[in-house]
Amino acid sequence: MTKGRGYLVPEPIDPGDTVCVRVYVPNDQLYMAAFLRAYEFFGQWVAWERDVTGKAAAAAAVWRQAIDKTLAELDCSGGDCGIMDIRQSSAVPCIIEKKAECSEEWEQAVDMRLCVPKMRISNGVLQQDTTGNGDWQNAGDPDDPYDPREDAPAPAPWPEPPAGETGQCLSAANVATYIDFCAYQFAASMVNGLTFFQTLSAAMVILTALMGLIPLTALTALITALYEQVVDSWEDVRDHNVIGKLTEILFCKYSADGSMTKAHFDDVIAEATSYRSGLPDADERAKWFIVIGLMELWGPVGMTISGKIWGITTYECNENVCEWDITWNATNGWGDWETLPSEPIGELVNGVWTCVDGVEDDNETGRECQLYLQLPEEQMITYFEFGYTLTKGTVENTGIACIQMQPPSPPFTGAFYEMVNGASTYGPWEDYTVSEFKIFLRTDHDTENPARWPFTGAGTIEWVRAKGLGTPPNQ
Repeated sequence: MTKGRGYLVPEPIDPGDTVCVRVYVPNDQLYMAAFLRAYEFFGQWVAWERDVTGKAAAAAAVWRQAIDKTLAELDCSGGDCGIMDIRQSSAVPCIIEKKAECSEEWEQAVDMRLCVPKMRISNGVLQQDTTGNGDWQNAGDPDDPYDPREDAPAPAPWPEPPAGETGQCLSAANVATYIDFCAYQFAASMVNGLTFFQTLSAAMVILTALMGLIPLTALTALITALYEQVVDSWEDVRDHNVIGKLTEILFCKYSADGSMTKAHFDDVIAEATSYRSGLPDADERAKWFIVIGLMELWGPVGMTISGKIWGITTYECNENVCEWDITWNATNGWGDWETLPSEPIGELVNGVWTCVDGVEDDNETGRECQLYLQLPEEQMITYFEFGYTLTKGTVENTGIACIQMQPPSPPFTGAFYEMVNGASTYGPWEDYTVSEFKIFLRTDHDTENPARWPFTGAGTIEWVRAKGLGTPPNQ
């Protein structure tokens, strides 16, 4: 704006519409009055450049329309900055309504009923119609379609198990008992000479709690295969009890909250299949055929949500039969491994433990790492090894790698050797009952004979792997 001339007027003078601009004003009536007075100035012809055509008055008229709209909305909104209200229609929940321009009338904005894809469950598999023309396809990745047995939500059944109980034990007991019951009923159908469709109908009744997960095609395939089993006596198949062995298999594969992962489910199927193949009795193999088939119908989701299905809230499980297998490294993390608390030796650099300088022992000085892990309890360690690097410089060095496990293992297990460049593995050791690990890695030289052992080497501990029977340490 040039003094005495007003603001420039655009061409065309009236753009035909307005734009909403949010501004902020100090929250006081006097400030608001000053702001509106300044704003209303644009609705006066003196604010605009003047000529003989009267364009200043025309520009002021355009602005008065915008100012009147602003004041009306400010009055009805009470100063709130909402531009439009929306709501879900109470009459038709799939319709979204809007109320604009401070109107009291609600009008339809979006009809969600017209949107694709449409969804349905067909034979236990989620499908979608992305065209709206009834062209149903399995949802998700065509190479990995949605399968509720693996992809449906499955809340953990025992996030807070009863006092003195564990979720993994209770889920194992409930599911093993339920599976034994279902397998009994399947075999009873054979004993009673039921037809295929009678067996299918009975199966759908006893599996009611899980039919939302089970593909009908998979259930019919299991029943068809049942009629093809070669047995000596269906009565013996029916009466063979699998609860004890199945609970043992399941217990180690359930998490503390009673849930089961896909990886552990695959382990269950593999272990049960291996156990079945070693059974000499055809009737027992037939019973386990049904058991494995039922678990495959449920998947990890069914195995999780069935953790309370039989109402078992107390059960005795042998908690020392499960073998854990953990690898600590830069990818998995190092859990509770640490340098010796009393004398920190070594540091974690880029995910690997790196030996530190200046460690003195008698007349030797070197680089050294010492790692320590306290186990949750004294237990049988069935496997232990670690990977490391020892690197020499321009002259020869010596090095040592050892493992100390207490108690009651030998106090020291190690080896001295001439170092070579690159990584090596030390171990494995097997069958030690211990409560803690100490790993010792060192490169050094003799201060009395530095030409023989000069301090030029370096060392890192890259990974550690252990297996044990009992409560696993943290990863």
